[in-house]
Formats: sequence, C-alpha cells, structure tokens
Amino acid sequence: MDERDILNKYRRDIHSADYSLSGQYCRQVGQIKFVSPQYDVKGGVSSLFIPPLADIPIPRLIHSSNNLEYFDTPATLLPQIYDVNNLTKLKVLVVSYGNITFSRDIILPKLRLISSGHSVMFDTQSFPMLEAVRCRYSDKIIPVLKKIETLSSVAFQTPKDDAIHKLIPFTNLKTLYINSGKIETIEGIETLHNLEKVSLMNLRRLTDLRALTMLGKLQELQIGYCNDITDWSFLLSLNNLKYLNMPYAKRTYRPPTDIIERLEKNGILVI
Repeated sequence: MDERDILNKYRRDIHSADYSLSGQYCRQVGQIKFVSPQYDVKGGVSSLFIPPLADIPIPRLIHSSNNLEYFDTPATLLPQIYDVNNLTKLKVLVVSYGNITFSRDIILPKLRLISSGHSVMFDTQSFPMLEAVRCRYSDKIIPVLKKIETLSSVAFQTPKDDAIHKLIPFTNLKTLYINSGKIETIEGIETLHNLEKVSLMNLRRLTDLRALTMLGKLQELQIGYCNDITDWSFLLSLNNLKYLNMPYAKRTYRPPTDIIERLEKNGILVI
C-alpha cells in the first residue's frame, strides 16, 4: 500500500474538534462529525482531527479513544496528547501544522503512515511498522529513512536538486511523490527499480523524463506543472503503464494529441 491507499483505509468516520462548540455537543455535516472539546462517547472514536490552533485544551475524546487509528493534530499538541493516550493502535498520524522532532519516548508500534507538510524527524525504533512517509525534504531525514526496512512509499515537499541521488539506496520503494523544488533532472531514478507509482508535481526546472523508461514496473504516473517538458515520446516506452494523470495541465503543457491517442489505444487511462 502507498500513502493514498493507507489514508483511504483509515480516514473514515472522522470526528473533528470544533472549539466554537461547548458542552456535550456533536453535529454532523456530510461524513464529518463536529464535536465540542467536552464531547465524549463510550469507547472513544477511531478517527480524530484537531484543527491547527495553538495553545488549546486537548479534546476529552483523546482520553477515551484507545482504539484511535487515524489522528490529525498540530505538532505542538502531540507530546501533551501522548501523556494521556499512548496511541498504541494508531495507523495514520497527520501532523497538520508545525515542524516536529519526535522524542524517543514516543513509540507508536502500529503506525503505518506519518504525513506532514513540514519537517519531520524521528528515531526508527519509534515506528517499527512504518510503510509511508510524507514530509518536507531535508538531508537529515534521509539516513533515518534508509534504516526502515518496511518503507515502500516516500513523498517529499521541496526536495533539493540532488534529492534523487540521495534516494538511490531506497531500492524497496514502490511509490515516490515529489512536489515542488529545484530538481532539474531525475537521473538516478532508474535505480529504484521497484517503483510502481511516480508523481512529479511543480518541478518547473525539469526538462527530461526519459529516465522513467528504465522503470520496468511503473504502472501509474502523475505529472503536473512541469512546464519545461517538450519531448513526450518517452511515454510510449513505458511498457507497463496503466494510468497517466496530468492534473491542471494546459494543452500547451500536455503531450501531443497523437501520443495521447496511442497511449489510449494501448489501454492506458489518460486523465
């Protein structure tokens, strides 16, 4: 499973703390239940979202939700929350706001995904079942990720121009997402020979994607806002490709019509 698969499995029946509410109050809007900080229910809940506000009391649900599997919280609250709930059943942790360095005292034995748009640092022993990581790129996180044998999905925000080469030892990766940054080449990605899904977004200095043709297991490819790509013929050499997604791309920045038609004729879904 990659990051999105794990999210889809556990992000359900979400309870969202609403600090404008008071008392034992709960209101449902669509599939989300908005609850007051004082709200509680026997046995707790399995999914909880705390909005990215600073210096707020933790919801009472934290105390009773021993089976919490999906949790979205600001970084500043996590140590306080761990003091009252060890989150031993947690599968997905989303850090919605703030950089975070996990204390070695925090151990989440069932965690499969940690996701953040900010910097993350932790000890590998803290998350022994970790499969997927999303975070802002830093050179410091690379040695940590290298030690995680269960890791199969990595998503980096704003990686450095040499980030692909830093990933060369990650031969077990099946999914790689790269968003923004100054990367000018993906040379070296061919060493990640187990990749099945690749997403390249907002890489405006990238000009050549021919290295993707060396990924014999590649099935899903997403390319968006990589506006300097002019040679799209490499797409015709991706022999196992099943799905091509080009979100928000203007016609100018998409493959020529004849290439898209040939892909579709070969059974590839192009969106």
